Amino acid sequence: MKMAVSVSTWPALGHSAKCGGWIWHRRDRAAHLRRPGLAWGRGQSGLFTSNTREYFCTWIARLSEALTKMGVMAEFASDRRTGRVMLGTVRVARGWTQGALSEATGISQAVLSKAESGLVELDPDRLEKLSGVLRVPPVLLTVPVDEGAAPYVFHRKRSTLPLSVANRLRAELELLHLQVTGLVAGDTPVRLVRHPLPPDGFDTPEEIAQEVRASIGIASGPLEDLVRSLEDAGVVVVKRSLGSERIDAMVSWPEGQRPVVLLGDHIPPDRQRFSLAHELAHAVMHQVPSETQESEADRFAAEFLMPAQDVRMDLAAAPVTIPGLARLKSKWRVSIAALLRRAVDLDVISEGRYRQLNIELSRAGYRSVEPVAIAEEHPGLIDRVVQQRLNEGESVAELARDAFLVQDEFEDLYVRSAA
Repeated sequence: MKMAVSVSTWPALGHSAKCGGWIWHRRDRAAHLRRPGLAWGRGQSGLFTSNTREYFCTWIARLSEALTKMGVMAEFASDRRTGRVMLGTVRVARGWTQGALSEATGISQAVLSKAESGLVELDPDRLEKLSGVLRVPPVLLTVPVDEGAAPYVFHRKRSTLPLSVANRLRAELELLHLQVTGLVAGDTPVRLVRHPLPPDGFDTPEEIAQEVRASIGIASGPLEDLVRSLEDAGVVVVKRSLGSERIDAMVSWPEGQRPVVLLGDHIPPDRQRFSLAHELAHAVMHQVPSETQESEADRFAAEFLMPAQDVRMDLAAAPVTIPGLARLKSKWRVSIAALLRRAVDLDVISEGRYRQLNIELSRAGYRSVEPVAIAEEHPGLIDRVVQQRLNEGESVAELARDAFLVQDEFEDLYVRSAA
């Protein structure tokens, strides 16, 4: 509860005064208390005198005693300004509004807003309340947000995504970067290199895809295990529920860190691979959004998974039909729809034939579930690092601390999955 007190009830002091570890600060026609951060200030009529200070200290001690007996707490806050902290990110990632979190913790929404912005520092009691409700270590709530390193987050969605869901997933991805940094660190070097797409069109998405394949050691032809290839190149892939089937994957690559892809566990393996290659394209080519970024990422993904020089021979070997594409699906490990799109893009079939085959796909019910199952790929980089650190004698509690997670959530996310 913030106390607004008429100035006439206060001693006749100047602008601010310090006593017993607390500061009285006068602003316009209201006054409030706050923690140390300002030394003795110069009042409107000069410096405070020792007699004035003694009188003020006695008065403030009596006021504090009265407030304590009444069960009232003033909103004591540090004068230090720190910049945005992870409290807001954690709140959004956990699905809380400021109003709901205020009701659950008894901390006013105004204070929560200021704390998230770094305008005030919360005392240990409030941090403990918040950490209990949000289920995170208290220290995470005070970690500064590196605004300069915040990347643009790209996501592959299939329909309109509610803003609240998009914000929650971006916050989850920001927390995931903290976990990855604490757990993986430099265990696996990043061999992936950014290659921004030039505005003059000198380099095409297809050419960049070919360069990326070569740079991370992928031979020509079909790519057997995309997830493992990317993890070997230092990319962290995490597959889990995204809480919405309207989005398939997200990626971000902050400066000085490693790229992290958050992949939905609801999508079939063939679409999962294309979504992963699509997000890789954003990480490599796009540092800022553009109107053509999605089509460019699709072109990169198609070339990365189905190099034109190799797949054209398979597509042109016989008339393109749905059964023929189904046979190629098991070889190239992409969807029939992706192979069909590749056939028209490479001029193996006409636009008319492409439309006709799409109608056949829809009539057969293959838009939702395609024939020919593809083995699912599973991320393993974080699991391997966690298991290695445990084998070397580190405790689960130590790893959870490094990941800024409470121990039971850390075990659910990383220990049980590794086992």
